[in-house]
Amino acid sequence: MIVITTKQGKNGPTRITANVTMGINEPTLGKVRMMNSAERYDLMRQSFGNSFRRSNPTASDESVAAYVNQQAPASLLTHNTNWTNLIYNTGVTRNYEIGISGGNDKIKNYTGFNLYSEDPVKITDLYRRLNFRTNTEFTLNKRMVLSTALNGLYNTVQSDGVLNIASAGYYLLPFDSPTRADGSYRVGGSADPGWRSGGSFNPLYSVGKNWSKAKTFQVNADLT
Repeated sequence: MIVITTKQGKNGPTRITANVTMGINEPTLGKVRMMNSAERYDLMRQSFGNSFRRSNPTASDESVAAYVNQQAPASLLTHNTNWTNLIYNTGVTRNYEIGISGGNDKIKNYTGFNLYSEDPVKITDLYRRLNFRTNTEFTLNKRMVLSTALNGLYNTVQSDGVLNIASAGYYLLPFDSPTRADGSYRVGGSADPGWRSGGSFNPLYSVGKNWSKAKTFQVNADLT
């Protein structure tokens, strides 16, 4: 989206205009709500208990309880991580425009600058765009007018690259803490002691290390 278009300067003193707009975006995640630790814990205990009883129909209640406590200990409730809330946040957009225009019978000019900044809802993403345009009109005589236009664009786009962290909110368990006691991010995976989400890695560990960034610079000039 290029906001500054083909505005032209007019006769008169130099005029400066400015415009600032801001917006807030919230993630749209549909109607799916992932279970919290307590809900997942209760479901696991029911599942383990039912499975053990089917395999051991004569087992006592004490044996069933011992098996369930072994498979789903109360320590699972230590953490209650909402992975979706960690992967997404409130997005913010900002748009700044400045226009400078003026002229006389011989020369008229309009110069505009636009800065668009977007921090999307996904924590890995980023978008910045800066563009400018300057239009100048020279009246050489009653029959000849020379017009020049120069515009440029520079933008930066960042995403999570090959690692799609959006899906992690749906398969990681709430029992796992994303950080260690010292506040550093856990790697996750089967080699991480106490990690309950199996071979799935902690997506937050890779944030800032594994992303894709593209930059574009473009300049165009016209003479008529």
